[in-house]
Amino acid sequence: MLAKSRRRPEAIVCCNDLVALGVYDALNASGIRIPQDISVTGHNDMPLVDLVAPPLTITRAELGEGLAILDEALAVLDVSLAVADAQVKPV
Repeated sequence: MLAKSRRRPEAIVCCNDLVALGVYDALNASGIRIPQDISVTGHNDMPLVDLVAPPLTITRAELGEGLAILDEALAVLDVSLAVADAQVKPV
């Protein structure tokens, strides 16, 4: 699909390194060059990911940081649901 597209994204940001490796495989099979034609990033710094060519750009987050972000997101969701419940009027 991307190989035939006239407009391609500049990058594909993957949720983890394993997905990024699958994207590498699919792009290579389509003749799309990394990073010349498109950039790919992964997340988590999976063991052995440093063996891929070209090197995968990765992001990494510590567990504590991820849990703090999750807590914040859940608090926002909880407030949003409370507001929505308050606005619902029984028929």
